[in-house]
Amino acid sequence: MSIQNYTFHIMEAAGAGTKTYYIPFDRLVDVEAVSLVGPVIGAHGSDYITLTVYGNDGATVLCSRNTNSSGTGTDIAEGVSEDLAMSNADKASFSGSQSLKITNVQTGGGKVTNLTLNFKVRDARKF
Repeated sequence: MSIQNYTFHIMEAAGAGTKTYYIPFDRLVDVEAVSLVGPVIGAHGSDYITLTVYGNDGATVLCSRNTNSSGTGTDIAEGVSEDLAMSNADKASFSGSQSLKITNVQTGGGKVTNLTLNFKVRDARKF
């Protein structure tokens, strides 16, 4: 089975609100890992981003990252690839008719979002 990487770039000005993106798949795949890299995005208690990647049902969270210093968020370091913790592996398999959903939510004034996401996927077999 083949392993491939899909990259996706998010570029949004501060205050962009909530943006939703989709990555379509043309065959059966299992998402094995998600990482991100970008310039520094400083953590803040009222102006922050929350990036979320959803499973094959479009509602179950596979992984999430935020810069909310009042919660669990931390700075995103410039140029450092960061692996996101995956959960709900049962929702990480996508058919050729499903799309991976990504949301970028800017809270308060938000932060400029300039991130590249990398999705490591493995071709899946249907048994």
